[in-house]
Amino acid sequence: MSVSELRPPRRTRRLARPLAVGVASVAALVALVVAARFAFGTYDEWATVHRNVRHLKPYLVALQGLAIAALWVAWPWLVGRLARWPDDARAALLAARHRICAGLVVIELVVVLGFPFSLF
Repeated sequence: MSVSELRPPRRTRRLARPLAVGVASVAALVALVVAARFAFGTYDEWATVHRNVRHLKPYLVALQGLAIAALWVAWPWLVGRLARWPDDARAALLAARHRICAGLVVIELVVVLGFPFSLF
């Protein structure tokens, strides 16, 4: 049996991947906005942009609903990937699965759709 030297964990690489994902997400969002502006052909008429977004709103809400459903389905797998977390913390996250997804649905209904206030 051989003994290997224990090395301290590298702190510099811990933030590299989340930072890269964040930068890529912002770049993709900017590219999507620019592509939408050119696709709609509007450069200075915000009323046209508002009308086009209003027509796209059902599709965007459906896409967000699918994302919440995918999170709900993939939740156990995602929690299982947290190997360094203690077992009780992972169990708490598994128990909170329904509450977190229900909270996201409520936020979607109230903030995006304006559900109780749009009835008036």
